[in-house]
Amino acid sequence: MIGAGGLFGGSLADHLVGHGVRLFTQPIRWQTSAVDDLAAGLAAYASSEPDPVIFWCAGAGVPSSAPSVFAAELETFSAFLHVVRMLPQGQRERLRFFFTSSAGGVYAGSGSAPYDEAAPTRPLGAYGRAKLAMEDDLEAFAAQSGARVVCGRISNLYGPGQNLAKSQGLISVLLMGFLTHRPVQIYVPLDTIRDYLFVDDAAAIAAASVERVASEEPGSCHTKVLCNGYGTTIGALLGTIRLVIGHRPLIGLFTNEGVARV
Repeated sequence: MIGAGGLFGGSLADHLVGHGVRLFTQPIRWQTSAVDDLAAGLAAYASSEPDPVIFWCAGAGVPSSAPSVFAAELETFSAFLHVVRMLPQGQRERLRFFFTSSAGGVYAGSGSAPYDEAAPTRPLGAYGRAKLAMEDDLEAFAAQSGARVVCGRISNLYGPGQNLAKSQGLISVLLMGFLTHRPVQIYVPLDTIRDYLFVDDAAAIAAASVERVASEEPGSCHTKVLCNGYGTTIGALLGTIRLVIGHRPLIGLFTNEGVARV
């Protein structure tokens, strides 16, 4: 597994270990030397695993990161796929590869939700464009190597393990605001709809999808949207949090007229 330290990767690692999977994890540094580390880790794993499974849960940044951050991520990912191509042919054909990205970054400019696998993609930033480029690389890799690939586009995750140092994850941010007695700034209307998926459920779906493709023909590449399946407005979310914490959360709502306290 590449990237077991994040919200999704950590939950997925716990899920796999809990189901008896012998897990090999590899940290990553987004620089040229990272490829050597990844190659060594992959070789160690593949030498004892006849039917390798790779979960790529790593990311160099968040949607607000600079384009240069994602350029480094793309370079590292492409170099890693080059290393994977060096596995023995039999292992390549038995390989299963799960790649994760944010559905929001990929469909950001695609119009009204809901989105499914057939919906047109229209990223508005470097994050979404980088993830789509990586998906394209994986599709070509599957066709050339015979590996079975699943590209998982995940909706808004929440749950234990959220990195509170990052300005992401509205549910975690709202609860942190309650604990620190600080108002939370919201820049979109309260009727904005989002699909919120509990991270442990996302991990279970990812693991199941990899099991399912094991019986498919070599070279398959699937795109799956991992989501809860129904939308929740920010207003409804605030109402639920009010029930949990016992009083109204402190919210600064940015409108065209300025800041309104809710």
